[in-house]
Amino acid sequence: MDAHWTKKHGKSYFGYKVSANADKRYKLVRKIKVSPASEHDTLHFEYVLDPANTNRNIMADKGYVNGERDERLSKQGWRVRIQRKGSKDKPI
Repeated sequence: MDAHWTKKHGKSYFGYKVSANADKRYKLVRKIKVSPASEHDTLHFEYVLDPANTNRNIMADKGYVNGERDERLSKQGWRVRIQRKGSKDKPI
């Protein structure tokens, strides 16, 4: 009932968005957040972090890059492995 329309790269989508935290060691979902598709992913980032997770790596796509947040998470003991935007001038 609370699903919404959103546009991404000119294409319309209707439905929900799911953000999850999975435990690498036990292969279990530790935290999950479901929201309307129109909400931005980064609103759920802090919610799904679980300090009890057996792995301290944070892996996410380049939409989550935020220098201030990366620094804060590193100080808390997380290993931030968020993808960075590519550049034609930088070798792979």
